[in-house]
Amino acid sequence: FMQGSPAISYWLHALDENLEASDSNHYLMSVNTGYTIRGNLEFDVVTVKEEGSVVKPIAYFTNELPRSVSGAISLIVDGEIIHTSQPHVFETGETSVDLDWTIPKVGKVSTYALQSIGHFCSATIETEEIELNSFPTTIVKPISENIDVQLFTDSNGTVIADASLLYSSNSDKNTRYKVMSPSGECIIGQSNECMIQDSTFGKHGNLESINIDGQIFRVRYSGAENVLERFLITSIDPIVGSWSVFEEFTESLVPKAQANTQSIVKIKYLAHTTETNTGFEEKPETVQEAGTIEFGGTIQPSQPSINFLDIKITFENVRELGNIKIHLSSSESIDANNLENEFLDNQPLIVSAIVNKQIVFDRAELRLINSEDSYDNYHAIRMDNLEIPSNNAFDILSVTVPWEFISDYEEIKFWIHLDGQDETESEKYSIKTKSGISKTINLSENFRILPSIP
Repeated sequence: FMQGSPAISYWLHALDENLEASDSNHYLMSVNTGYTIRGNLEFDVVTVKEEGSVVKPIAYFTNELPRSVSGAISLIVDGEIIHTSQPHVFETGETSVDLDWTIPKVGKVSTYALQSIGHFCSATIETEEIELNSFPTTIVKPISENIDVQLFTDSNGTVIADASLLYSSNSDKNTRYKVMSPSGECIIGQSNECMIQDSTFGKHGNLESINIDGQIFRVRYSGAENVLERFLITSIDPIVGSWSVFEEFTESLVPKAQANTQSIVKIKYLAHTTETNTGFEEKPETVQEAGTIEFGGTIQPSQPSINFLDIKITFENVRELGNIKIHLSSSESIDANNLENEFLDNQPLIVSAIVNKQIVFDRAELRLINSEDSYDNYHAIRMDNLEIPSNNAFDILSVTVPWEFISDYEEIKFWIHLDGQDETESEKYSIKTKSGISKTINLSENFRILPSIP
């Protein structure tokens, strides 16, 4: 029942004694279609990201077949599957799939290899690996004479993140900050040579801009009189070098600086670049399915099977695909062009055809639709390919469609499709499923309902 469809949606539906209904979640299961997967996979991911954040690569699968395929996309980090998407039905063309991964917090620069893999039943498509570098967003250092602020680089020495902010706070009323730049200028302090001695609140943006060796720093300072003395130094350009932060005692006439190891300075880092790289499929050639999987066992027709080799075969005017017949019994068959007055009436649809062995194809399938549906919404069932004894020119294609599969339709349309190098389709035919008598048959007459178990 699942053959010919790329995926099956399924769920549980329950009724209690009061006929109250309850449904489970709906799930999608991929089905091995048996035909060749043709497409390519790539994914986009940033190359630098702060640790602890969520990175969201986007995978793109381009289905080059004129039919749907189903599968799921996984994100691989250092060889381990981190995230797998819900199964998707990929229509013809490009489909994007969102992936995500939370980068671990390790407190240092780390490098990870990211890759995406597409799973299509027994076929897989892999992309090349892309390196992602992570970095800590905050470095905490105790106040000392030298606070070395460095750039974060990867294994190749390329800058991936730089410091953009220095911050500290002090609740001791008997001390106040003194901050020295790497070149020796006093930026914050109570001495006259210091650039900022009082609070910057009330100025434009509550900031004061200063120029040190051509680099503009923006300083926000609460002032020593504030209950919580604090400062913040930012710059558009990277902040680097050995900075000095002291706490000066305010009781003596001459300020005396000391390094208080209980106080800390926080250094905030931002990514130096937000570049996005694309990982392409490693092997762009076609990936073949590794055989067909039988998902539900063999569907048995409701009448004895027909031995097609016992049927009288005519080869007139058969160049590629022809002599298509409907078999109503082991001895009666009707040409598919003469079905205007025929009804299946609780019988399976049994179809045979003659195919020239010179046609190169991978799969023969019978496609069928409700006569009121679009041809694009077809169901497909694989046809058996039987050799004809003592005949080197032709083979027989055959298939049985169970009555239960088509019993809900008043009329069906069907045709044969050969998929492969020589893609070929037959004409489209139609047959009514029910006569006036069979339309009155109840569904319960076709299926035996199991008795309830105490």
